[in-house]
Amino acid sequence: MLTPDAPILTRMENMRRATIYAMRDPVIAHELLKAVTSRALATTTDGRAWFDAGYLIESYKQAKTLREKDYPMMRSWAAVDETIKVDGYNWVKKAMAMSPPSPEMEFAASLMTERSLASAHRAKAVSGAPKGSVLARNLAALAF
Repeated sequence: MLTPDAPILTRMENMRRATIYAMRDPVIAHELLKAVTSRALATTTDGRAWFDAGYLIESYKQAKTLREKDYPMMRSWAAVDETIKVDGYNWVKKAMAMSPPSPEMEFAASLMTERSLASAHRAKAVSGAPKGSVLARNLAALAF
């Protein structure tokens, strides 16, 4: 599902869904994270691989609170929690530097940042989103 031609919004949705499924099993979560980060670290030209890793890291961070609330028996995610201490946003910034301008990556970056930085990414996403596109509809629905 993370083929080189998969759109960024599809990649984002796949990472969010994978996070939800992985919350139930720290071994699966760790293996997925390891596979995705290894793929990124093995390339100097594939921005999408770096995007996937950064977005998954930040998805895991956001899910940590839910995981601890809904799956208290799974609090021991030591291998995963150690890995997600890195800043996934920096991986996404690297992906953006390796790739042509991408309103979709800007949108993703806006979701993992706060305040003025999130607003700056959101503005780039809005200005670059083609009219009527899935991204434009998502941005309009969220009414930032």
